[in-house]
Amino acid sequence: MRKVLLILIAVFSVAVVAQDYRRAIPRPVRQKQVVEPERACDSTANWNDSLAVAGFEKPLRAVRESMFITNKSSVAVEGLELEITYLDMKGRMLHKVTREITVVLPSGETRRVEVPAFDRQGLFYYKLSPVPARATQATPFDVKVKICKVFLPK
Repeated sequence: MRKVLLILIAVFSVAVVAQDYRRAIPRPVRQKQVVEPERACDSTANWNDSLAVAGFEKPLRAVRESMFITNKSSVAVEGLELEITYLDMKGRMLHKVTREITVVLPSGETRRVEVPAFDRQGLFYYKLSPVPARATQATPFDVKVKICKVFLPK
């Protein structure tokens, strides 16, 4: 009985010590330089002509939405904060969401970014995306994307 108790204590001690070694060491947080317009999402200040959002896509039943962002400026970008407004085909707002996206976007290049879809039931599709032939219920929507913040490397 005594040997069993000593073995259990030894196993427990080893497990506790091993658990301490498995803990991840926190990495230092790198500070980013943030460029904000005068008022969030009312204007994109000097970035209006420098960053372009195009090629939005969200097929029916998709759980992700994608778009292409082009950096026409001479400065690299590390991330963006986008305000995405979803509209029905009559121009009425369905939903509005702000998403912070981490993307390395060198000067003069384009990157495809993905965000979670606003439509959790999978009943909406972007008006320019293809619709499956056997779709029983599908509602088209339009979208407006505004750049609220630009994160620059330090």
